[in-house]
This record gives sequence, C-alpha cells and structure tokens, in this order.
Amino acid sequence: MKPNRRERTEAPGRRLRRARVCVALLPLAVGCAQMQAPPPGVSDGSDTSGSGAMAVGTVDAAPGAGGGLVLSGIGASSSDSPAEPNAVKPDGPIRRNPAAAAVVGRSIYLTGTIRDLTDQHPDFERNGPPNAVYPGMVQATLGVDGKPQFGVSQWVTAASFSDWYYDKPGVNQPFQLSLELTEVPGTNRYSYADSAFFPIDHQGFGNQGRDHNFHFTSEFRGPFNYAGGEVFEFTGDDDLWVFINGGLVIDLGGAHSPASAAVNLDVEAARLGITPGNNYELALFHAERHTSESNFKIETTIALRPQLPK
Repeated sequence: MKPNRRERTEAPGRRLRRARVCVALLPLAVGCAQMQAPPPGVSDGSDTSGSGAMAVGTVDAAPGAGGGLVLSGIGASSSDSPAEPNAVKPDGPIRRNPAAAAVVGRSIYLTGTIRDLTDQHPDFERNGPPNAVYPGMVQATLGVDGKPQFGVSQWVTAASFSDWYYDKPGVNQPFQLSLELTEVPGTNRYSYADSAFFPIDHQGFGNQGRDHNFHFTSEFRGPFNYAGGEVFEFTGDDDLWVFINGGLVIDLGGAHSPASAAVNLDVEAARLGITPGNNYELALFHAERHTSESNFKIETTIALRPQLPK
C-alpha cells in the first residue's frame, strides 16, 4: 500500500527479497488497539478508556529481526500444557524470515492460507477510499465458523467481503503457507519482518502485468498457552485484524500505508475471557489490496504453536 493511492495507482513495486516460498492448496486464516485517526467525519472507533491497548499510527516499516506467527479461531480449553513453543517444523511450503541473516536460537511457525484475487475485484486496486485506517470493518467477535463478520464500511460490502476469507473457485485461489518466526537474540520475543511481502508472485492469477502480485488475503491460525504478560505487535499494510479467543484485539482495517498496533494480553484478559495456564487460539486476517508496497511485520512474546493441516 502506498502513501497516496489516488496519485500513485501504478507505482512500481519494490524488489522482492529472495525468500524460499512454495505454495500448495489448502484453506485457512489477532486485542483492540487505538487506531490512527481517519479523515474528518469518519468515526475512528478508538478505545480511549485506558483499556491498555497500545496506540496505533502510520510508521515507516523497518525490517527487524524475526520470523512468523501462529493463529486460530475461537474457543478455549483448560490445559496444563507448558508455554514453551512447539518448534516442530510444519509440512509444506515455508517463507523464511528475510530480516534474519542467520537463524540463532529457536524458531516457531505460523501456518495458514494465502488467497489470490485479481485487480478486477471491486475491493482491490480501487482508488476511492482515502489512505487511512478505518476501524469497524469487522465486528468485535469471530463468527461461529471462526471467520471475521463484516461490520461497517463505506467502500466494501458484505457480499464482496465474503470473497476474502472463504474459498471461492474462479474468484480466489488458496495456497498453503507457513511463516518462520525467529527468536530475537537475548529476548523472549519472536519476530517476522518483511518489507516486500509478496508470497505468491507469478502464481494463482499471476502478477497481472506488475512487478509483484499485489492482490491477496492472508489467514493464519494457531494455539498458544497463556502464561501471563504476553504482548503482540504488528506493523504493515493493508487491512489487518487479530483475534484472541474469538475477540478482536487489533483493528487496522482499510487500504492504507504501514500502520502499527499492539496489545498486552494481561490488560485485555478480562474482556477476552482468558486466564493464565489455559490454551487459546490466535487468528490473524490480512489483506494486500493495492500497489505499490507490501509490509508485514510481527513481533510477539506469545509462544505460538503451529496449527498443522489435518
């Protein structure tokens, strides 16, 4: 996503860093943060109650050390499982963390699905919405099927949004993908940082005459054991929603330049219905909808474990 979509509809894409990427068919798909202010007249839906969610703003996405992310749908189960991440490498294609020159320490993996769409879809490569974050595009809880429920948008409809995270032959093409989150040396953090996040170049419907394939959605899921004190941070473009135990914790909807948000699970625990020592699921939903950039950075202390395909 670029700084001004109205003026830069065909800006050249950044060069793709060579990372190991493969694809295979498979269906799949993160606490509420205070948003970057939208244009005048648009409600920002920000939490000003001091709930503890960290502020969001437009930032320059700078690669950091790190790797991938795990996510999942709704519901919780009591368990005495340790908080230690499951470092088992998932089967199938893995996108390495391009910000880590060498992997030092442990890695964890996010498993999910990338769905390719085209620039002919009404929600992709359009120049109508101003470049800003628009909270409220999805509802505060996941649906019974573990998918985002459409909320309110001036430019996206419930019908067109249904194409984003459900497999629809002829409308989208799904590809399995795992991300490698690498341990940040000397910390308990794991990170994935990519300033050229184009995981399906020349695949699916293709690049459509561009340097990269700019029109796709991402859905990642995975379980974790809540130990207490965990945080989750994201910077990127375009749309990004994170749910924990089915509750919305990060709301960066809209086709916008890189924006950031973070959540402290302890601060949101009561609202989300989570208690230390139990297992829950994290689900992340993302969309890349417009040229000419694609930034994707996760940093977290959540010991995510791969949700391996069944």
